[in-house]
Amino acid sequence: MSYYPIFAILIPIIFAIVIYLINDPRSNLLAFIAQGALLVVGLRYFSLYLPEGEYYLVLGAFGDKLNITLISNTLTYGYGLLSVLLWFSVILYSWPHQKQSSSYYFFLLFLQGVFMGIVHAHDFFNLFLFIEIATILSGILIIYKKDGPSLRAGIYYIVFNTAGILLFLIGLSMLYRMTGTLHMGLVQDALSGMEQDATMIMIFVLMCVSMGVKSAFFPVYNWLPRAHSVSTSSISAVLSGIMVKSGVLGLYKIQQVFPMEAYKDFFILLGMITALCGLFFGISQTNIKRLLAFSTISHIGFIVMGLSSLEVPTSEGVSGALVHIVNHGFLKILLFLGAGSIVRSYKTYDLEKIRGVLHRMPLVGAVMLFGILSIMGTPLLLGYQGKALVGMILRDQPLFYLGYHFINLGTLILFGRLLQILLPRGSRKPLTVSIYDRLSLGLLTAGILFLNLYQLMVPGFGGLRFYEAPLSPEAWLFFLLYLLVAYLFIRQSPITASFFEKVREYELSFQAANYMMVAFIFIMLLWSEVFNLF
Repeated sequence: MSYYPIFAILIPIIFAIVIYLINDPRSNLLAFIAQGALLVVGLRYFSLYLPEGEYYLVLGAFGDKLNITLISNTLTYGYGLLSVLLWFSVILYSWPHQKQSSSYYFFLLFLQGVFMGIVHAHDFFNLFLFIEIATILSGILIIYKKDGPSLRAGIYYIVFNTAGILLFLIGLSMLYRMTGTLHMGLVQDALSGMEQDATMIMIFVLMCVSMGVKSAFFPVYNWLPRAHSVSTSSISAVLSGIMVKSGVLGLYKIQQVFPMEAYKDFFILLGMITALCGLFFGISQTNIKRLLAFSTISHIGFIVMGLSSLEVPTSEGVSGALVHIVNHGFLKILLFLGAGSIVRSYKTYDLEKIRGVLHRMPLVGAVMLFGILSIMGTPLLLGYQGKALVGMILRDQPLFYLGYHFINLGTLILFGRLLQILLPRGSRKPLTVSIYDRLSLGLLTAGILFLNLYQLMVPGFGGLRFYEAPLSPEAWLFFLLYLLVAYLFIRQSPITASFFEKVREYELSFQAANYMMVAFIFIMLLWSEVFNLF
């Protein structure tokens, strides 16, 4: 069972291949069995090996410098269980619409295996390989609707992300030439004894920009709202809730290897700008899926702020940013699947035409209300924990701490607009909701409640007792203040205002997006020069 990383990667891939080869609608049930197998293996590993801490699985007979290395620890195990629950929910949700399509489950399960490869990879070549495969599979799933908008968005996604990952490959070749290995631990040891010259900085910049493209950092974010708004709701949920985090995890691995203290404040600032940019565009949206897509950009920026301000997680707890990756994954999948049910029933994406969800679709409305309040960062609910820790870390840096508060305020304004769809207006005639929708949303909600209670009751997560922190007067005071300002803003700024219309119409061309990528590289290189001056 010490081969858990291999099982986590290969089980979904093998089941995907079997489903594709059999090519019979009945064989698609194997997708559920695959999740059960992953869960059994994960629980078995938890009971036998997890208490022992971190360990490595080395494959190959080429020496330490060239072997494939997979890492397994509390973090990778957590993402493994996250993937099981989320993929199971997505498979269940999409079952009535895709149960005849073996190719759909082939790509979906294969993507799960590749994601587990990204999580467990401990050498840069295999990290590159898994991310590139994930890009191709994600692009195929975006195109899966086979209509004009999804085809254009899928091609845009594949081409732009491939251009980004090529930067990683260039950095990879330079890194191998410099250190003679791509094993993350050995690279870290080698770089720690070297002077930070121009070559090392260039390698770091190329690899970080590549991960920035993958996770839609500012200014290379434009592919995300395009792709997530036109794909099916189940695929949008997987992309936004899980796959977009692969670049963040890649960035986290890079930051732990390279001794680049000069870029700590840069990434906090970049995360803050990314978060505010996502909120600025998200608040202006009338399309429910585009609003959720831009909110993902905002949360990615927030996570980057946390990752760049914290030290390496210890055995006593994990950073707020890594906690928020998990929490956001659960909540965003819940909201995308709930939005899919609403769109299917109301037959529109327009937020102004969707009202009375709590009355017409009580279960979906209640789930959406819970998800919205959680992702807003309401104290005691799931979205609060990671945000609280990141805020405490940034407290000693006034500029970033001010940005943190603006991000929290913007989040309440954005999701305050989404809350309006729950309010009654016009018809209150009940709308039907598929049993599969109810089961998948119920399962996700149960998982979120369990995780919520776990994080509140366990005195971990960075050494903080989160069952005490949400009860502090300061936490509630700030939240209520955000709520009041958000309410006044929404009341005084109708979504139909001409300013918001202009923001909605703004769209970067593919050419402009590539210019932004080049500018991103030059800005990072310039930052290093400016830092050295001071």
